[in-house]
Amino acid sequence: MKHIITKLSLFLLFLGLGALNAQALSGTYYIPQGANPQGYASLSAACAAISTNGANGVVTFIIDGNLTETAHCFINNTTFTATNRLVIKPAATKQPVVTLTGVNASNEFFTILNSSYVTIDGSNGNNADGTRDLTFEANLATGRWALEVQDNSDFITIQNVKILNVNSSRTLNTAGIAVDGSIGTVGQCPDNILISNCQIGSDASSFESGIGMWGNDPTSPVTGTIQGCDIYAGRRAITTFYIAKNYYVGNTIIISDPRDRTFYAGVYLTGSVTNDTTVIANNKFPKIAVNTAANRFAGAIVVYGNTGVINVANNFIAPNFTNSGVSTANRYYGIVFGSATWNGIINIGHNSFRIDAPATTGINTCIGYELNSDATMNVGNNIFHQGNSTPTSYLIHFPMTASATNIINFNWNAYYLAGIGSSFGYYGSAAVATLNDWK
Repeated sequence: MKHIITKLSLFLLFLGLGALNAQALSGTYYIPQGANPQGYASLSAACAAISTNGANGVVTFIIDGNLTETAHCFINNTTFTATNRLVIKPAATKQPVVTLTGVNASNEFFTILNSSYVTIDGSNGNNADGTRDLTFEANLATGRWALEVQDNSDFITIQNVKILNVNSSRTLNTAGIAVDGSIGTVGQCPDNILISNCQIGSDASSFESGIGMWGNDPTSPVTGTIQGCDIYAGRRAITTFYIAKNYYVGNTIIISDPRDRTFYAGVYLTGSVTNDTTVIANNKFPKIAVNTAANRFAGAIVVYGNTGVINVANNFIAPNFTNSGVSTANRYYGIVFGSATWNGIINIGHNSFRIDAPATTGINTCIGYELNSDATMNVGNNIFHQGNSTPTSYLIHFPMTASATNIINFNWNAYYLAGIGSSFGYYGSAAVATLNDWK
């Protein structure tokens, strides 16, 4: 009998320990733990624990020192709510660097999958340090996606962080932040994403795509806001595919460290759904560097297939175009339309354009077209400056004829044509020398 009681006691003890181990995380956890009462040795271990056990109240992971994460960091818990959720932030007064060297089979360094209400806030609370106090460095030559937000991961906030590219793939597409709808399940996508006051990439070493807002079908567009960020990319700084209710506001957008690709875009916009409005406002586009052996095109804002409304307002669109390749006839644009399936409405107002691209004989223009399309373009109260001195330099390039389905309203703008031999515009199939001729 005593033997049986002993076995029963041990069973109950192990059962209790199992329940304890499965208990939801609660309170604050330090990484690394050090002398603190709760913590983990690594961020990947902390992510695994909360994925398994969930959260009771607001759980905070405090990054208390530099980390090297050799395992893939993976958060996957469908039970998070506005009450029971996760916050990741640096310790007060500290500015830790998290070096990511481990990836999963999809070459993702840090993944948030089907997990809502996750906040990564890089501010340590000390204003003297600035606000971007937490740095993630992607450092694996085969790695592709530094921070992946996927499927039903809603109300995700990423703010005050630096996501830098130390070493990732140079042959395949990469991204600092990739917000992805489900590939396998229609209707699943991240909603209400906020990316604020972050640095993505650097001038010397960029991801090919800075931030990707990528839904995978028109019934599940990604929704979100990108604001106040410095975004460096080798091809596309903000890039989209099936989006709704997207706002890109107050960012500095730079194309640098370029790969040889077919085109380059500060903002690449495609998949805006019917009856939706996308806002691109108060951004700066100071630099677009390309690397082309053949003649390609680049634009601060590149519009492809969209059916919604695009509002472009109060932006400073004056990229310094440079080419580290050998092509001498690249085409450079402030805003360019690159798809025959563009059939929405774009309102372009209160922007400042300056296009000076002397190192090309190709088209360079403030607004222009790569492919003709039927859409509506309303352009008013902008400042246009064209400083190039070639016969293919324009303020407006519209190689079509206006019609009931192809509408252009171009009024109340200020124009400055500084180049010698350039033209005010291009309409239909011929250059238009002056504003009076354009009228």
